[in-house]
Amino acid sequence: MAATSWSYDRVVRATAVILAGGGSLRMGRDKSLLKIGSRPMIGHIADQLAFFPERLVGANDPEKYAFLGLPVVPDEKPGVGPLMGLLSCVNRASHELCFVTGCDIPILDRPFILHLLAEADDHDIVVPRLPDGRVEPLLAVYRKTVVPVARDIVEHGGRRIVELFGHLRVRFVSGEALSWYSNINTIREYHQFIAGGSGGPKEDR
Repeated sequence: MAATSWSYDRVVRATAVILAGGGSLRMGRDKSLLKIGSRPMIGHIADQLAFFPERLVGANDPEKYAFLGLPVVPDEKPGVGPLMGLLSCVNRASHELCFVTGCDIPILDRPFILHLLAEADDHDIVVPRLPDGRVEPLLAVYRKTVVPVARDIVEHGGRRIVELFGHLRVRFVSGEALSWYSNINTIREYHQFIAGGSGGPKEDR
């Protein structure tokens, strides 16, 4: 990973967003509430993002996540996919930059997040490219400039976050060293993670 000017003692002027509006169809239950240690997975994720001055949860059922003590941002128009969740939260955020993650990535690496934020100069999106060539749109940084583009895509029937990439300035960063990364979409992946394995990245967006 390239050296970054971001450091642990630097004030982070960005918002952290956890998107939790998915249907957890492959899991068969609400994956955001699966236990990691003594905490629901989304609480475990939120704790790791406590160094951000603002944290938002993207979801349409705020009472479910009241235990987090964080603002819950509903979709401006429910039922039209994860792109709407992203634009609703980024639009609501107090900061120009947002680090956006899902409720199914239980381990987050602070130096890597700071690296993504540092790479956002002159770009609208900073996203890791995984070793197999795919990108992870829910471990990425988005600038508020994505909001009008996302609205236009949604109005024309788009639903997926990756549909933004062809319309904005995107910087891809290497995900070769993300040994901590795990994306949990099935109960088998969850049990593997708890046992010390890895669920591995999956396309679920």
